[in-house]
Amino acid sequence: MAAAILLMTLGGFAAVAVHAAYPLLIGAALAVGYYFLRQHRAPLMPITPDETRTAKRSAWAAFLTLLIPWGSS
Repeated sequence: MAAAILLMTLGGFAAVAVHAAYPLLIGAALAVGYYFLRQHRAPLMPITPDETRTAKRSAWAAFLTLLIPWGSS
């Protein structure tokens, strides 16, 4: 994640330096590509049924927080 953030930051600085958006777009594409490459190469480990339940519960909790209207006033 840190490397992906660094790629985005460098793309942003390059975009400011050349006064154009394409370095930022290139940096974003590289960051996303690098992030997915690292996830693809990560070793897979089996998880226990307890860990599965906890992950599902956390996913539902995160989904429900999207439904809560947070005031912006």
